Amino acid sequence: MDEQLFFLINSNHTAFWDSMMYCISQKTVWIPFYLSVIYVILRNYSWKVLAVVLLMIGCGMLITDWGNAHLLRPWIGRLRPSNPENPISSMVHIVNDRRGAGCGFPSAHSANIWLLTFVICYWLRNRLIMMTMPLVALLVCYSRVYLGFHYPGDILGGFVLAAIVAWAAIRLQQRYGYRIYAPANKPYASDGKLYASVSESYASDGKLYASVSESYASAEREKNGSEKGPFNIPRKENFRECIIVPIVIVMTLIVFCFVSIS
Repeated sequence: MDEQLFFLINSNHTAFWDSMMYCISQKTVWIPFYLSVIYVILRNYSWKVLAVVLLMIGCGMLITDWGNAHLLRPWIGRLRPSNPENPISSMVHIVNDRRGAGCGFPSAHSANIWLLTFVICYWLRNRLIMMTMPLVALLVCYSRVYLGFHYPGDILGGFVLAAIVAWAAIRLQQRYGYRIYAPANKPYASDGKLYASVSESYASDGKLYASVSESYASAEREKNGSEKGPFNIPRKENFRECIIVPIVIVMTLIVFCFVSIS
């Protein structure tokens, strides 16, 4: 089943998609995308939070990348499809004479990009981010199968590994690092100032009076048990800067298209 699905993807190729998938599979071409995510985090949090995010991703990749390549994959021992030692390698379509060496389960590309996706979506809880980040991850994963470096099962294994590592990193962060809490019911106006909710009612003597109640984020913070972590930061509901991320992704893909056509 896994091999059949691999050949279904790998055998359907054209010169355009060969070039396109080769570009998508490269790590350095996504640097503008990484920078756009860093910019959004800095705009909405602080450099300290950015340091925590990078620490989570960096420590996670010690497992999904280095630990995977040097410990997990050699132990499992499943050869890449395009590995010359694999009996099916002669039937695999390769691009730019690039063949994968060694073993491929689980996929490090898949594990790394999904780890990045899970961590970023945890911090930037925005619909645009939660739609575009998985799309980028799926594109990268598809390109690895298309280029003959991995079976679909390798990609799935990388996804599971990333989910486990991301879950552990987020749990550790919640306990020992910043704790994101849900702000109280719209406690701030658009200018960031605390507002008061005013309700009109009548006193017993029939005179109209106004009752003023202030809404504070601290009440919601206590409700959510934020005492588990030494630092508390409000969850961001609207990231206006998040539009930058999908714009950068689209522009990057357009550049890939021009490169593939030329």
